[in-house]
Amino acid sequence: MMLGAQKTPIAIRGTSGKVIIVYSSMDSDLEAFSHNPTDGSLAALAFQLTAVTNYLNQRFLSYWVGLLFRQRTHQ
Repeated sequence: MMLGAQKTPIAIRGTSGKVIIVYSSMDSDLEAFSHNPTDGSLAALAFQLTAVTNYLNQRFLSYWVGLLFRQRTHQ
C-alpha cells in the first residue's frame, strides 16, 4: 500500500514582510523501503539517489530564492 507523501511547507520571509511558501515532501523510510526490490538489482539504489538529489535540489533552490529575494528588497 502506498500512502501519499506528506508535504512540508518551507516559508521564506523577506525584510519587506513578503512571504514565499514552498512545499516539499520526502518519502517516509517505510514507503521508500517498500520500493526496494528483493532480487538484488541496483534499481533501488537509483531510486534512493534520485530522492536524495531531489531533496537537496529543493533545499539548494529555496536557499538561493531567499538570497535573491533578500538582495532584491535591499536595492
